[in-house]
Amino acid sequence: AAQSGDADESDAARNSPRSATSKAPLPPARRAAPKVNLDAGEWAMQPGNVPASVQRFRWAVEEFRLALFDPARALKAAPTPQELERLAVDLPPPPRRV
Repeated sequence: AAQSGDADESDAARNSPRSATSKAPLPPARRAAPKVNLDAGEWAMQPGNVPASVQRFRWAVEEFRLALFDPARALKAAPTPQELERLAVDLPPPPRRV
């Protein structure tokens, strides 16, 4: 009797509209694209909008990543993790959210 019940369950799974490999669709709210300030990137690229210490740290991180993941393309010696930590000390505190 237990085997016939198992067979009924597997038949129901095979006949379901969703296959075992597909996922249920996300709810509509999650599919919607987040609202992003598209001008933020353009604003950050303007000289003087980002503090110099943040720019130095950002480029040091980019140089570090490049040397780490594609050493052949690195143009100069990568900063060490200790140098990144030293640069991080000079970063301003993050802005407060209102």
